[in-house]
Amino acid sequence: MLISVVSLMKLAMRQVDRTAAFKILQDKQAWIFDMDGVIYTGNDPISGAASFLNFLKTSGKQVFFLTNNSTRTRERYVSILKSFDIHVKTSNIFTSATITASRLRLHFYKEKINPSNVIIYVIGENGLKEALRGEGFTVLEEKAFQGNPSLYSRVNLVTVGLDRNLTYQKLDIGLKCMHGGAFFVASNDDPTLPSAGNTIAPGAGSIISALVTASGKEPELGSPFGKPNRMVFDDIISKSKHDISKMIMVGDRLETDILAAKNASITSLLVKTGIWQEGHAIPHKFQPDLVLESISAIHELLKHGPNFKD
Repeated sequence: MLISVVSLMKLAMRQVDRTAAFKILQDKQAWIFDMDGVIYTGNDPISGAASFLNFLKTSGKQVFFLTNNSTRTRERYVSILKSFDIHVKTSNIFTSATITASRLRLHFYKEKINPSNVIIYVIGENGLKEALRGEGFTVLEEKAFQGNPSLYSRVNLVTVGLDRNLTYQKLDIGLKCMHGGAFFVASNDDPTLPSAGNTIAPGAGSIISALVTASGKEPELGSPFGKPNRMVFDDIISKSKHDISKMIMVGDRLETDILAAKNASITSLLVKTGIWQEGHAIPHKFQPDLVLESISAIHELLKHGPNFKD
């Protein structure tokens, strides 16, 4: 009898949780998704992702994608998502690279400086370089400095993102530019990123730390601009027709996805298909508003209501 009572109590509590979650989710009109760990893992889509995103679109919801990965262009993400049968407009994808470029353009606009007159040395990959060029900035490569030491003092910004081809030479050029007066800007400061075989690899934060140690300077101009910086949502808020009370951020990482949403007063939903796993502790400052198994579980809840049988 005791076991039956306990089981009934657990079932009732679960039903209350589902009902509350259903009410919150049903009210959301603009959905913001992290990608790796939420929509796909590595080269594989997460089960039910395409179906759920199609459900949201046919229900008249706005769908955006927000990633701290600065290495890929928006166009590359469109291609990746298309391979998973997920079709999205380029303008609905936001990366730490596009956000960095957007924030820097706004900064220099306020200073009445044309981006074409701003010289940037980038330690990062194509996604960051192309985002900056797309906003009109002049981006230099390493070869521009060969035999041209006077160029160090002409660089206005050293902008850093993840660079999987990092060399000592790149750090050396960045440091010399900073000593020459360049501002130090970071796209994001993730210390690590997921890697093959359930392991981790150094993230952009490790490169930033090297320059912080060498220069004694911290990133400037309000950067790093990626999650968990609350400004990471500014471009999405501008594009969306909905108030932040109607928005929700779906992510798998507490210290980026969830904390960014909390910093911006946007509802947060943690899924268990990526970095965070069942049994991991959740510090109070990272506490999400909702936790569900996966993107598929969100779909089932919205489609069938809190009484569905799983």
